Amino acid sequence: MVNTPNTFSTNDPFSPQQNQNRELDLLILNTGEQYEYSLEGTPKEAIQQYLELNIPLKRINTSELSKLVGVTRQRVSQILDELGEIRHKRTGQVIKNCPICNVEITKNANACRKHSHKKDNRIEGYKYRCKTCNKFKSLSEFTRSKRSPSGYEHRCLVCRADWQRNYNRTRQGREKHKKVVKALINKHPERRRAYYRVFKALKDGVLVKQPCEICATPKTQAIHTDYTQPLNVKWLCRLCASRSDTGIATYMPDKLEDKYRKYINSNQNSNNISGKWIAAIQKYYNVKAIDEQTLVESLENYKNISGLDKKYADLTSQFLTSI
Repeated sequence: MVNTPNTFSTNDPFSPQQNQNRELDLLILNTGEQYEYSLEGTPKEAIQQYLELNIPLKRINTSELSKLVGVTRQRVSQILDELGEIRHKRTGQVIKNCPICNVEITKNANACRKHSHKKDNRIEGYKYRCKTCNKFKSLSEFTRSKRSPSGYEHRCLVCRADWQRNYNRTRQGREKHKKVVKALINKHPERRRAYYRVFKALKDGVLVKQPCEICATPKTQAIHTDYTQPLNVKWLCRLCASRSDTGIATYMPDKLEDKYRKYINSNQNSNNISGKWIAAIQKYYNVKAIDEQTLVESLENYKNISGLDKKYADLTSQFLTSI
């Protein structure tokens, strides 16, 4: 038999609300009378008696119940689970749905991203406030954004550039930039080769950097429309490049060239040697792509081609034998 008086003295250090919660846990009526639990039998039988005495109880305090029964809280929870009781379990996270499209949303949101804001159609010629510097600027000084309901970022280009510059100085920013660049190179190796050809052409004076074709800004970058023609570029500033509808031709990889690159790079443990050899062959024979016949002819004339040596002849002959 377990006899435990459960009363709260007038000198209780808890607040009235805390006392009310404690009384609710044990279902002690606030009448000033003393109540005594007489729970007999095994712990399971005692808990069954406790549940019968406390039917209207909204929440079961396993800590207090374990003191009454004389077993651990884990054992009390196990017995309550066996009896099909759920009032001792924590309530799960409330799942909210958008009232319009029924998409799951966070607990503090009233609707999903699509229906939480009205579409703000911004018009050219008007000025809009930057939420970072609080200055009103023309729409041309904001970059486009698919995430924003207005279609433009809430920061102007100057504030966005300052934030990006400071972020890139942090360790996290540098690591993320390296990861993005590496993923892009692995996905589109033809772009890296085209950028390198432009860099070499600018260095050798074959190409000359021009101002933006749209706004005449001197700070421009080379924009490719066809990566199979790396020196056929348009000179645009970053803003005009992001807003222009310049289409990019679908790149069709050359299977023989890609296979040759992989073979040479794997044998040389380098990613640059194959590109240098191919560029030297293309320049010497004035061709856009190499084929098997071009490789055979280059083996015969490799001593006359600048950039090729005995190592090229050996590896290229091995490659031609393998295919």
